[in-house]
Amino acid sequence: MKKIAILATLTLITVAGCKDDAPTFTQIGYFKGENRNRVFSIKAETEVSSEQARVEAESKMNTAGRFTVVYVFTPDTNPTDTITLASDYLSANEAMFDTPGPAWRWRYIKAPNGEVTLHDCESAPDSDNCK
Repeated sequence: MKKIAILATLTLITVAGCKDDAPTFTQIGYFKGENRNRVFSIKAETEVSSEQARVEAESKMNTAGRFTVVYVFTPDTNPTDTITLASDYLSANEAMFDTPGPAWRWRYIKAPNGEVTLHDCESAPDSDNCK
């Protein structure tokens, strides 16, 4: 019985000591058109790398043969939802560019042909993919 209690205690200590270092993201806005093109805006709650931003963006729902665009904001920004009530896919993307507010750090695009691009607006701020 004593061995079981010690084993249980060690297990609890081990589990409590295991910290999940996966970054946390908060969804700010989401748009899905009738044709199933999608636009997401998300915010990283802690500092993240480009790879972590890409992995999170890739986890968002996508319909094969349709666009999925994910705008990823950094923890030091305070983005607002400008896309959820958009009338269509183009309007949702235009709202991201036209609405005053913070700029995103990454813009992830999955095209209908499956091609994926991640634009880093810190390293290429003059890109057409950046605000």
